[in-house]
This record gives sequence, C-alpha cells and structure tokens, in this order.
Amino acid sequence: MDTVGTSDRSAPMLQRTQKIILIAVVAFVVCGMMLATPRLEVSDADAVGAQSGLQVFELLGLLAAIYCLAKARSMPATAFQSASLAGAVLLSLLNFHGAAVIIAATSLLCGNLGDANIKAAGTIVAAIAVQAVVAPFVFTKVAPFLLPLDAAAAGFLLSMILPGASWSGTVIHSINGHSVVVLAGCSSFHNLSLAMLCWVTITMAYRPYWTRHDLWVGARAGFIQITFNVARLLLVSISYPMFHFWHDGVGRHYFAAAATFTATLVVAMGVLRADRKAPARSPEAPISPAPFFGG
Repeated sequence: MDTVGTSDRSAPMLQRTQKIILIAVVAFVVCGMMLATPRLEVSDADAVGAQSGLQVFELLGLLAAIYCLAKARSMPATAFQSASLAGAVLLSLLNFHGAAVIIAATSLLCGNLGDANIKAAGTIVAAIAVQAVVAPFVFTKVAPFLLPLDAAAAGFLLSMILPGASWSGTVIHSINGHSVVVLAGCSSFHNLSLAMLCWVTITMAYRPYWTRHDLWVGARAGFIQITFNVARLLLVSISYPMFHFWHDGVGRHYFAAAATFTATLVVAMGVLRADRKAPARSPEAPISPAPFFGG
C-alpha cells in the first residue's frame, strides 16, 4: 500500500479545502456587514448615493480579496487564525458585523506573514472595515469642521462666477435668492473614503505589496474626488433648476458614474506608473510585518 503517495495527494486537497473555507468565511462576514447596513430614506439623495457607492466598492473589494486568496500559495493553519476566524463567524451571526470584519482582517494580516497574497487580502478587508465601521464614527467628529470647508470652497467659486453670491457657515447663497445647505451626505469626506477604498482594492488586486509611489497615487485619487464634489456643490448652488438636475435628477447619476470611473482610472494608471518606477518584487517572497510600505 502506497501510504506516501496517498499523503502527497491529500496535502494539496487539504490546502484547497482550507482555501475554500477561508474564502467562505471572508465572504460571509463582509456580505453580512453589507446586508446589515441600515437603509436610508430615499429623500436623502446624497446620503443614499454615498451609501450605494460605498456598497459597490465594498463588493468590488470583496471580489478582489477573494482573488488574492485564490492566488495564495499556502493557507493559514495556526490556532490563532482558526480561533479568530471562528470568532468572526460567531460575531457575524450575533449581528456584530463590524467587529467580525475587523477580526477577519486581523487574522489575514497577522496569521500568515509568509504569503503576500494573504496579507493583500487582509489589507483589502481591513480597508472595507475602515470605510464601513471607522469612517462613519470619525465623520461624526469632524463633520462640524469639514462641512463649512466644503461650503466655503464651493461658495468662493460661485462668487467668482456670479458676483454677489456668498456663503455663511454651511449655507451657500446665490444671487437669485436660491440657497443651499451643505449637509452630511454632501461632504467631500464620503468621496474621499470611496477613493481610498478604490485605491487599496485596485493596488492589492494588481500586486500584493506596496511601494512608496503608491502614496502619490492615493493622494491624487483623493484630490480628484474632492474636486469632483466641490464642482457638484458649485453646480447645485447656481439655481434651483441646476439643483434639481444635479441633486435630485439624472445628473447625480452622471456625477456618480464619472466620479467612480475617474477614481478607478486614476488609481489603475497610477499603479502601472508606480510599477515602472519601483523595482519589481516577487509575490512569492515573504514580506516583513513591520513596514506597511516597501521600496
């Protein structure tokens, strides 16, 4: 009886089983969080649009994480990872979805540092957790400071186009009696959050490590998204017909599509350019857990 041959054949099968289980756990906790996200009132068009855009990028992030895990050459089998992944599933079943995603990301990032693809998947899941769990909390603290800045940027540009227009706090006044209040759903913070999630997702799906040039790619993507949002605030502040088109009408869909396409294009082109500037690294090579960005 060829026991050695049987053992050699069972090892790849066990590895594939571990890979399927890990992918299933990640998909379960991320999808659970997405489905548990509270629905907003349809009348809050900007907030609904921001939430829809976030969910689209969360789904793309999940697919990218699954892609990275499928490429992994080894699967985690440590007690830490087994316990943390089991805990993530349990927390998700108990409706603690944010904590479940954070634990799943920690397991991927810390459990098997010898495989760059597993760490890349963990980075994407961590980015999803930051956008869905941490970012809303941070926004509640910084909104009183950010919303007046959005209003000031759009109000200043409006006053350059329409002399006599002004702004005060979070209110922008046009010359025809039309005024717009910049609410939380209109903040550039949401567009910046989507740009950062897009940046992490595309970069890690393309190659499972960071370079210093990627920082500039993320900065450019964030700046362009802020510019997009200020431009839209400017348009809705000009007059009520413009407000109706760009805020409540089909214009908001044009804006969302253009912002999403631009973020994706800028990040994709930036990653390709960063690869030409930085030396290539084999994804099979182990990476250090300490530096997040490598040269």
